[in-house]
Amino acid sequence: MSLGTELNLVSEIKPMGGSLTVSRRQRLIKAINHQIAQIRDELTGNETLGRKKPTWYWLNEDGVYFVSVKYGKKPIELTKGKYAVQCSSLDDVAASLEVLKEYVSKGDFDEKMEVMAKSIRSNFKR
Repeated sequence: MSLGTELNLVSEIKPMGGSLTVSRRQRLIKAINHQIAQIRDELTGNETLGRKKPTWYWLNEDGVYFVSVKYGKKPIELTKGKYAVQCSSLDDVAASLEVLKEYVSKGDFDEKMEVMAKSIRSNFKR
């Protein structure tokens, strides 16, 4: 048996110094996964030790959950004028975050994240 028959070999080489766009996507996906983990911990009653991270979801007075995706400390505009997703339960919040994660991985928020990143960087320039 040869190596080529057991594995799918390709001629791809890892690029030096990755793409900013891919890096932003990966950071946002990591943050979404963290929010999903917080929801799962809350549903199962597990308490995490240490500093509690801010959540992107909240419950309003009518008992309706909302979730927004944040880049930096600001919510991303999902569509024109819409910054949050309405959900019926915490499970629905986690499911909505999974859907949003798919859109992030496809690159649907790349332009918005680039604009937000430039805005954040401009705050540090003098």
